[in-house]
Parts: sequence; structure tokens; C-alpha cells
Amino acid sequence: MAELAPPKLIWTDALGDPGYRQVSLPKPLPEIGDDFDWQQRDFDSFRRAMWQELQLSFPERKRWSPGDVEAVLVELFAAHLDQLSDMADRVSAEASLESARRFESVLKWLDFIGYDPLTDRGEINTLEALKNLYRDKPHEMERDKRRGPAAIRRQLRMASLQDYGQRLEEHPLVLRARAKERWTGSWLELVITVGLWNDWKLDNTLMTDKFKLPDRIKKEVERFHTLYKLRELKLEKNPTIRELLLDYIRAFRMTGHLISLVDVEPVGVLIEVCVTVRDNYFQSEVRREVARVLGRGPDGFFRSGRLAFGQDVQLSDIYGALMPIDGVKNVKIVRFGQAADDPQPGNIPATNSIVMGPDELAVCGKDDKGEVVIQLVGGRRG
Repeated sequence: MAELAPPKLIWTDALGDPGYRQVSLPKPLPEIGDDFDWQQRDFDSFRRAMWQELQLSFPERKRWSPGDVEAVLVELFAAHLDQLSDMADRVSAEASLESARRFESVLKWLDFIGYDPLTDRGEINTLEALKNLYRDKPHEMERDKRRGPAAIRRQLRMASLQDYGQRLEEHPLVLRARAKERWTGSWLELVITVGLWNDWKLDNTLMTDKFKLPDRIKKEVERFHTLYKLRELKLEKNPTIRELLLDYIRAFRMTGHLISLVDVEPVGVLIEVCVTVRDNYFQSEVRREVARVLGRGPDGFFRSGRLAFGQDVQLSDIYGALMPIDGVKNVKIVRFGQAADDPQPGNIPATNSIVMGPDELAVCGKDDKGEVVIQLVGGRRG
């Protein structure tokens, strides 16, 4: 400001003109040229740029030897600039979750977006243990870098009927869930039909002698409640499954929704099969395999969670499950229908299926008033 010319006061001849000030600004400074290539990031490019500058500054000098001071300084400066460039790249990489490579930065960014990686690991519950895991197994850190943003972008609110079913099926105790609306005469009520783990009922408590929760499932339930920040799970109070699920629903449901939980309606089916056994197979072995395939075990046709609510039992599916068994030559379905209808031999429905209602689930076992009857023909005795 001290170098500016003093202002000039100028008046015109007009009557009542108050005048004005005029300041002559200096000419702008010329632009400073910049011929440095800012894309240079490594030792070779820095070294080449400095040698070019030396040659332009001293055109009379035709050669330098490796022992010259200039050559030594160029090598030192290039090496130091290469280290600084690498440091700048590393620092800039830590500025985002996607490119961060240090576990301190990853944990900082995951905390910033509101994702706690400890909630997905039941065996690791301290921050120091998690740091050691990241240090020893970098792929675990990469997994959390992907899962963190996906978790916070996920819609957790139960808004539509499909949301209620899908979100409830994420609970460790729920195998199937289906929501529907029911008019009560005054308002709409959401009725959620639930199929539970191990065929439990909603009013079963978790720690009775008959329905004691296994340790594996118990840990999954506790981890689930911690993950979604639900009310602390106190198993010593022996809550019912209905209470646990209602706590989960209340945390994410829309305001104004009246919720009612009901157990799925099991429908026992009666299937009688006549199996022709191949000559070189024992009947006892084939009988055991047929009972396993049509049973309620871990890989059985009627295992918990395999069939959906309202899913019909198709005759072709029974044939498809039995024919691949070793030793089975032929299969004939003798009786096929709901156990309550007491189907007679040869009474196969024209549709070749056992029809289920929307909230019904086909089950087969003596405890479910259903049964699989096996007849064997041929094969070897024993």
C-alpha cells in the first residue's frame, strides 16, 4: 500500500458535484514461469531434472565425473526427494478408508463412520487383540474395510412386509418368517408368522430342561444383540423367544405398526413308499438311507428351515430324493397326503402335490402327527 500513488481529487463543473477520488494502480507483476515437472515422483526423474538444470546453467562444461561435488549433491538430493515423495504418498493414502494401509488409520475411519469391527468377532473382544489380528492377518483388515461402508449403507428399518420377514430371518433363532396385514375392524395389524430353530415355539423359554439353548446358539444370539445394540440379554431371567424377537422388532419397526407374532402351523404329511432294492444290497442299509433322506435330520427332506411357509410337497421331489440312493432300483408312492386326511393306499391326488396354506408348513415325523412308512421289495435280507 505504501507504493501506491496518492489519490487525486477530481471535480466537474456541474453544480453541486461532490467530486471523486481517482487512484492509478500500478501495472501487474509479470507471471513467474514454472518449468518444473510436478509429476516427478521417483529418484530417476529427480536426478534427471537436476542434471538438465546443471547443463543449462553451465553450458561451457561438457562433462562431470562421479566424484565431482555436483554429482554427489545431485545423487543425495534425488535420494532424499524420493524418500519425501514416498512419505507424501503414504500420508495421502491414509487420508481415506479405501487406500489406508495402517491399522491405526483403518480403525480411525471405521470408528468415524460408526462401524465397530469387534461386533462381528465373538472370539476377539478387545481393541488390542484386533490390532494384533490386523498385523498378523492383513486380509482381515481388508475384509473390514469392505464390510464397514456396506454395513452403514444398509437399510435397517422395517418398513415393508418384506422387510419384517427378511430382517427377522437374520436372527439366529429364526429360520423362516413371513408378514401379512390383518384388518381388526379398527386398524391394520401386522401378523408375523415365525418358524424357529429346532421347531421351538415362541413361548418356549430358553433355559428349561427341555429347551435348553446350546452354547453355540447362545453365543450367536448374544453377538446378534450386541451387534444391533439391543437390550442386554439376561439369560438368568429365562426370557421367552417371543420377548427376544419383540425387542428386536421394536428397535427397528415403523411407528404406528401393531405387531403380533404367531407360530407357524405345522401340517403333518403321511408318505408311504414301496422301494425295490437291487439284488446285491441289504434291505436294512437301504431302509436306513430312505429314512434319512425323508427324515428331519441335518440333510433330510423335512429338516427345519428347508421348506418355506405355504410350500407344497411335490410328488416329483420325493421321487427325485429317493432314486439317487445307492441300492434303489425302483420307487412307488403308495400313500401321499396330509396325515389328518388319513390317505388310503393308492390315493394319490391328481395334482401330485400336498397343498399347504399360506401360514402352514409341511412336517413329517411321529411327533408332528405325520409319518414315513417304508416297504422294501427284493434285495438281500439283513
